[in-house]
Amino acid sequence: MFHCFLMLALALSPARALTLYDGSGGQSPTAQGWVLAGFGGYTETLSGGAAILTTAAPPNLNRAGYSIISPFTPDRGAGYQFTFDLQLDSEAHQSNDRAGLSLVIIGNDLEGIELGFWTGEIWAQNGGATKPPRFTHGEGVSYDTAQRTSYRLVVSGANYTLYAGNTFLLSGGLRDYSPEGAPYTAPNFVFVGDDTTSANATTRFYSAAVSEVPEPGTVLLTGAGRCAPAPPMILPKEKNDCTCFFPPV
Repeated sequence: MFHCFLMLALALSPARALTLYDGSGGQSPTAQGWVLAGFGGYTETLSGGAAILTTAAPPNLNRAGYSIISPFTPDRGAGYQFTFDLQLDSEAHQSNDRAGLSLVIIGNDLEGIELGFWTGEIWAQNGGATKPPRFTHGEGVSYDTAQRTSYRLVVSGANYTLYAGNTFLLSGGLRDYSPEGAPYTAPNFVFVGDDTTSANATTRFYSAAVSEVPEPGTVLLTGAGRCAPAPPMILPKEKNDCTCFFPPV
């Protein structure tokens, strides 16, 4: 892990966000503070302003994704939103409870949400003290994820709301996944990618950003920010679906 110290003087608003990744210059997320970690066969290519991550090559025992610890603290009491510009070229899954593309946001108090993306649906992973119901298919919405979309995930209080641009898609309650262990016990954790060997995908990751959802006006945030990539870990979902990144759960 490495540390980069930033002086943050940001007027954060929905119109002015803190950029976490911008692929327009042809860089990998790993060049901008993210960690790419995986297991089995996966590939990353850079084309058209996107990082293209593929875990679809046989055998199916593969997974990989990008993770980072957000330098901006996602505080659900104050409200925040993440934006992700994504396109799902292909996806296949062996279980109704798994997805080849997952988006994970864990807040500063460990309340968060994991969304699974299929080619025709976006849905939330359930929480819970035991498994099941933890990591089973929750609320969802039909949506063509094969089209490039700027998703906005807005968190306020105990709830999240997902938009495609300004179009409402899905909402529900935040979850506590911390009984699963790391990395769901890491505050401010962000993950984009394939976190299970029970599914695969080819995903185009164009950009990501985070901002407050403030009262009218702007909020000034100043000080030294520590931009620390997340630990190199992939998120296990089955007891026999573990790698050497951390012990089985």
